Amino acid sequence: MLYAASTTSVLRQITFSPWLALVNGAIATIASGKSFQFIVTSGALRPGWRAQEMRSATAPGAIDKLEKNDLIHPPLSHRSGPGFDDRRWMEEHVLGESDLLVYGRLSEEISDIDPAVLWKELRGVAENYLNCDGDRTVIFHRIVDETIDALTARDKRFNYPPPFCHKGCSNCCHELVYCTSEEALHIHNCCQEKGIEIDYAKLERQLKHVEVDEHFDHTGVTTWNDQDKADEACVFLDRTDGVCTIWQARPFVCRVHLAEGTNEFCMPHNGQVNPRAIGVNYIELSYILSAIFTIHRDSIKKTMGRLLLELKAGHTSPAASRA
Repeated sequence: MLYAASTTSVLRQITFSPWLALVNGAIATIASGKSFQFIVTSGALRPGWRAQEMRSATAPGAIDKLEKNDLIHPPLSHRSGPGFDDRRWMEEHVLGESDLLVYGRLSEEISDIDPAVLWKELRGVAENYLNCDGDRTVIFHRIVDETIDALTARDKRFNYPPPFCHKGCSNCCHELVYCTSEEALHIHNCCQEKGIEIDYAKLERQLKHVEVDEHFDHTGVTTWNDQDKADEACVFLDRTDGVCTIWQARPFVCRVHLAEGTNEFCMPHNGQVNPRAIGVNYIELSYILSAIFTIHRDSIKKTMGRLLLELKAGHTSPAASRA
């Protein structure tokens, strides 16, 4: 069973409006003025609903590729009814002949979600992302941040602790990072504007420990922890105080990587998550990232390092997305 979000209950509606703000427990986000609802599983109303496995965005299977035909309901012969228009819109504007990339908790629960609801939610994110006025990367970074704030506020009412993450907590900053081509360009421009030096030589060394396919997409296999200790850390991590030097421009995957209780076990080993790590995983964030990553399917698994090196080489729009 699925519960629609509501501003009058512990769940909430995400309404698109010209400015980003929290209003009566709802998240007002920047887009076209339309509104849509995120849904969560029925477990949301009882203790233990919050998924608590730690995830690594770059581990094998972290971004699942689901064949479009596995998700088509109602059948193609039905030209009307719940879900058909949303699925058709996604095929025409986002999927084309490609598959859906599903990130995070959504991949685990997708079989229990009404496909009509799934297509509606994904279209809601994708349509507003594609039609977004202004810098959509900056706008949706803020949307993700505000979504996390709202969800942790909701959790507080169920006596869940807030995420452990805080300034200087940087164990998760010692692994491979995914980002979209637009995020890479945003980071590149941010560094130029603020005079932040990018250690391109370190990025090149790190990529030697990343297995890729013929399209230079990461396969999920890495020997990240077999390199020099100094090279395991993100190129943007200030190792003196554990602070991210591009905090405002950090990628989606960094924003949603949330730990519970402690950061002691957050550091993966060669892409494999420590089984003792406890994470906070929200399906609402999975909808957002799944839609955006599918739009940017041509760049999301290139890795941040490779995209930044492409920009250095003079490619102003690395691995162009379908947008």
